[in-house]
Amino acid sequence: MYYFLSIVVGLLLGITWGCMFGLLDFLTVWLAQPLIAAYCVLLRAVSMPLRATVRCLCDPLFQSTAHSLRHLAVRFTLLSQPPRHGSHGNDHQLQQQSAAVEWLGYV
Repeated sequence: MYYFLSIVVGLLLGITWGCMFGLLDFLTVWLAQPLIAAYCVLLRAVSMPLRATVRCLCDPLFQSTAHSLRHLAVRFTLLSQPPRHGSHGNDHQLQQQSAAVEWLGYV
């Protein structure tokens, strides 16, 4: 009985999996790949004028922004200990302890 059920169930599962993979292969070859190819052709046709337009309009803006910001330098100073609020030091030491970030302008 075990061998009979193994053969029947194995045959049914084999036919089912074969049909499923056959259908998946058919859909991939005859539906998905042509759609992807058509999408790539359409994308290429749209991207050429779009790329030229973006480069003509945005590149001067990006380049002028880069030229204006190229001399800007930022320096961070991180404290290893948090500032003590209850200490009675002079004001200059308290300001140095509480200043976690220093910003420098043009260098």
